[in-house]
Amino acid sequence: MTASEIFARIHNLKQEGSFECYWCGAKCTDEHIHDGHKATIGNRRPITTALRPGSPYMCNSCWWFRSTGKWVVDLNGKVIDYQAYRDHSWFLTLSKGEVIQLPDNKPELLKILLKPPHEFILSFNTEEVKPELHLMEVNEFDEIKANDELKFTVDNKPLTYTVYELEESLKHGPEGKAPGVRWLWEALKLRVKKRKGGEKVRGRPEGTTSTNEPIRKVVTPT
Repeated sequence: MTASEIFARIHNLKQEGSFECYWCGAKCTDEHIHDGHKATIGNRRPITTALRPGSPYMCNSCWWFRSTGKWVVDLNGKVIDYQAYRDHSWFLTLSKGEVIQLPDNKPELLKILLKPPHEFILSFNTEEVKPELHLMEVNEFDEIKANDELKFTVDNKPLTYTVYELEESLKHGPEGKAPGVRWLWEALKLRVKKRKGGEKVRGRPEGTTSTNEPIRKVVTPT
């Protein structure tokens, strides 16, 4: 599946028609004109990440994702109104889409990273770069093993990590680990716990209880 197909499934959107989406290439109608490059300079093609740059239309998923004035839910269950989807980092599964807000969602995100679902998308963005639905990486597994490479994007650029390397970094630190693990350490501000005397130990992920359940902030949706 593609990210666009998963997004359509979450929001019950149809992807059908006789045209192809400018952004993701999915089937679409002529209902939504795309918001990308509309002209070339001379005989040069415009620089774009669109998969169908010759199409004038975009599908329901890409149109919905690029819309504003929507409500979103974060990993804590907090509802936020009047948002632009492209202002957020995302965790998507086949049944739901949640925005990632750091540092508030750190315990929930770390739990997901250490025990991810079989199908999921993780997309992180900074304030400088807007996420693109068609550039998100989809993870699809029948079973996730400790050494399986799991994909995510940062500012639309792909990175990977493994559960094993992330677990090992919690014991010994991120030095020598893959770029994806090191980026997660910096973004989540992870740290290695030490025994008295300075010996490093794995310890529980920061923000979890002795039963390894995340401490959840109670939020009343408004």
